[in-house]
Amino acid sequence: MAKVRYLRLGAASALLLLLVSSCYYLQAPDVPMPARYYAKSNGYQGDDQPPAKHQRDLIIMLPGMGDRIDRFAKEGLIDQLASADIPVDAVVVNAHFAYYRSRSFLQRLQQDVLQRAAQAGYQRVHLAGVSLGGFGSLLYWRHNLDNPTPGLPIASALLLTPYVGEPEYYAHRVNLEQPPRLVMEEKNIWPWLDQLSRAQSQHWYIGIAEQDAFYQGNQTFAQQLPKDHIFVTEGGHNWNSWRALWPQLLAQFKRDYFQSQEDESL
Repeated sequence: MAKVRYLRLGAASALLLLLVSSCYYLQAPDVPMPARYYAKSNGYQGDDQPPAKHQRDLIIMLPGMGDRIDRFAKEGLIDQLASADIPVDAVVVNAHFAYYRSRSFLQRLQQDVLQRAAQAGYQRVHLAGVSLGGFGSLLYWRHNLDNPTPGLPIASALLLTPYVGEPEYYAHRVNLEQPPRLVMEEKNIWPWLDQLSRAQSQHWYIGIAEQDAFYQGNQTFAQQLPKDHIFVTEGGHNWNSWRALWPQLLAQFKRDYFQSQEDESL
């Protein structure tokens, strides 16, 4: 009898997981894109409106596949940001997969998040993303080069085990004798990455997990980053790895942030 109850509970849990997952993929790309702000001035308590008292800088945090707007807070990454004691606010946006699928991600992020941040008085933004959100950060960085938000430069990108495309997209960087392939594929960012100088990617940070399916792609991507902007942990593509990596990225980001402040004052 106990075994039967266990099997019933297991089936019920599997069904619940399937329903929750299905609800994620059935989401529509809402306009405007939902966002939740975490201001340093109020201890990083979440709010749907930009804070009246804000820092100069804003970190825009993009979720991974299957994650909702409250996942960064639930998994402790907002608390880790608070503990890092950097003079920045954060906003988590509900940039779920439907925005990418509908090709509206770039437009909505710019109009609903960056333009609103500029209107609120922020002077500089930083992109941060987990997995799919890391890919979104790179997509938006590329988009911003030709379509900047007036008065709001993007200063850096903090990427946690980002999706960087299919292996065939970067195979030419792994095997130098192999020519680039599928260069016209819409989601292939490597033709753009191949043209970047190291100076253009010097403000990117990456966290890599050794048992992650994206490990080789992340290692290949990291070749064009400063060595002290690359962090590696054991583990796979999950929140345990991201919780281990995020404080390390923030610590280096903090050092660079205050160094840039000193440079600006000279």
